[in-house]
Amino acid sequence: MSVGSRSRTGCLTCRIRKKKCDEQRPACQTCHSIEVTCFGYNAPLPAWFTTKASWEEVKDSAEAKALRNLAATRYKIRRKFGLKKGNVLPATALLRDAQGSDFGGNHLAQATAKLTETTTSTVTISCSRTVVTPNIWQLYPESIWWDSAINNLVPGSSCSHRQNTRLLTMFLEVIHPITHGFYQLPSNKDRSWLLARLVGDEALYNIALSVSACFDHSLTEPPKTDSIGICPQVRRLQNRAIAQLHPRIHKFVTEENQSLEELICLGLSLLDVVLNLINLEIFSMLQGYWEIHYQAARLLLNDIELRSLSKVDSSTKLNDSPIGSLLSSSSIDDQQKRSMEFCIMNFVWIDVIAISTFGVTAYSPCAFDYLSLLKNGVIETQRAMGCQGWIMAMIVAIARLEPAKSTQCTQGTTIHPMVDVTQRGLQLAEELKSGLEKLEKERDQFNGPAVSNLDEDIRLCFSGHINPGTPLGRIEDVYGRSTYIANPPDGKAPKGIIVIIPDAFGQEFVNNQILADHYASMGQYRVYLPDFMDGAKKQTPVVNLGTYSQICSYYFIKVVIDFVPHLIRNRFGVCWPRVTSFLRALREDKSTTLPVGIAGFCWGGLYPFILNHDRPDAKTKDGRPLADAFFAAHASSVTVPGDMEAITMNLSYAIGDDDAVMNMQQVRQLQEILARKENVDSEVVIYPGAQHGFAVRASRTEPDAKETKQAEEAEKQAVAWFQRRFEAIKTAAAS
Repeated sequence: MSVGSRSRTGCLTCRIRKKKCDEQRPACQTCHSIEVTCFGYNAPLPAWFTTKASWEEVKDSAEAKALRNLAATRYKIRRKFGLKKGNVLPATALLRDAQGSDFGGNHLAQATAKLTETTTSTVTISCSRTVVTPNIWQLYPESIWWDSAINNLVPGSSCSHRQNTRLLTMFLEVIHPITHGFYQLPSNKDRSWLLARLVGDEALYNIALSVSACFDHSLTEPPKTDSIGICPQVRRLQNRAIAQLHPRIHKFVTEENQSLEELICLGLSLLDVVLNLINLEIFSMLQGYWEIHYQAARLLLNDIELRSLSKVDSSTKLNDSPIGSLLSSSSIDDQQKRSMEFCIMNFVWIDVIAISTFGVTAYSPCAFDYLSLLKNGVIETQRAMGCQGWIMAMIVAIARLEPAKSTQCTQGTTIHPMVDVTQRGLQLAEELKSGLEKLEKERDQFNGPAVSNLDEDIRLCFSGHINPGTPLGRIEDVYGRSTYIANPPDGKAPKGIIVIIPDAFGQEFVNNQILADHYASMGQYRVYLPDFMDGAKKQTPVVNLGTYSQICSYYFIKVVIDFVPHLIRNRFGVCWPRVTSFLRALREDKSTTLPVGIAGFCWGGLYPFILNHDRPDAKTKDGRPLADAFFAAHASSVTVPGDMEAITMNLSYAIGDDDAVMNMQQVRQLQEILARKENVDSEVVIYPGAQHGFAVRASRTEPDAKETKQAEEAEKQAVAWFQRRFEAIKTAAAS
């Protein structure tokens, strides 16, 4: 046959693409020129090919389509770059095998910078993600593979540089946008900085790869609540990074002949590595381990500051800390300064969350005080976190009021020990009000929206009304957990047990307790309202405020001091084991054989969805589900459509058509998904005009008001659903 003719003896890749194959070994020129795997020649025939019954089935398979899309993308990219056959970007020069190789930070950074400075084009690759050129991963779209078809196309190789490239790409394109969504990288110079920062430090590089590997592995795992994505590769990369970090810290601590600038730059490079270790804890949900790295970061920064102060000439007057003075100076190049600022911003963000959650006194003192850097704009946190520096400083100042109050009360040196603290609190409140008014004026100048999406979500979680009634139940210890108990009136025997998983205000919120009383009375149930938050419910009073100014001035401190810590303390990975252990104890309690129903609201609304999934941790030891009937109202944090697709038993859902947390498009998706499930009994009731939280926090002051009636209708919906499901269980048992 002539060279380049189409034939059945060419490589599988060309045959699928319907391209000419010169049949050269080890790889045909057609595949080699666009750097796709030459299946059948330099790579064995893939499993997805050998398992197909016919050629037509092969051509129409998802894997074949992915291969054609991949090749077409490579071809378009090469045309855009003006590359001819045989010209390839030097991938091996960029990243070498991590084992036994010399990473030579400067050499690697220079090679990377050279690559990234060649063009400013932008292309969209076949996996529907925008990639900015030029970078090595653009000619390797399989490094951003999400579906299993492209996964199957990744060739096996003894050399790991392609794997490292893929993981590094994932960090740049996926992990960084997740962890630093506000930190935009619009230009090649910006992307070059981030890439050079990672590959120029061995420990930082390995940490980045470990986080990507963790995220990558998590995509193949069944649902878990902790240690997500942890695999041997992740541990190997983390151990390698820590092994590289230890001697550097020892050298830093013991080295004495360093200039002030060298001391700070070297110290902050170590701090950068330590802070990035926290990323793995975030993505894998390793409970509590992040605090080890955070405390290490505080100790390291404290040491940097104290040693820096000892090197400052006594005649020199510093307005800021030595670190702040260096960041404000022009003695270091822009890229290095940017990395140092980025490092400090990361520390500030973590520190603010930690001390506002657990208190200033929970951690050892740190000599480095960044408040002045935030107030003066030396550190611009809004670039990385979206929150302005002066607001971050305000949060810290508020958190510091608590130890100041404790100190004055302990000393008792004045007649009124709280006067100073009170005055400081009033001063902070005035500063906050003034600053927010300024922000509002600036927003109005740009004709911005009255309330941002985040503001709206926060308002929804805080807004509502307190029920004027009085709870009738009692609080006792049930299965090792503080639980509000409501029983049927007049000593009637309960027909079932309902477990309420409440909104963010928790067990002690009067509305939740009265709701339990209503269920007990209306349905003749025993109702349990356990404290699944271990006392860490949201403390903010429920009030109904209208304007943006009112919301900001009243809620902002509570948001950062109370709401954000609430989310951290009561995230799903922490509370899921509490919920399942309680329900498992209830189901395995031989003293009761009553059917069990779950009612979840707002924060607790996610759990009826997840308990509906076919997963081992949602069952008893003998394989029974942890509940028989499930009701949810205005749920938060539900993934659409993922959490809905996995429902296997039954669900009754109440939602308002004015709910800003779950919009009507998502509600329609839920209805469609449930309608397709023939073996799932379900209903979705939409309440016109009802907002988020209406089933729990609606006003009850006017009995005939629409808001009151809708809350009552939601109660009737839940009780009717439990009656229906419990009756079905009774009928099935009788037959």
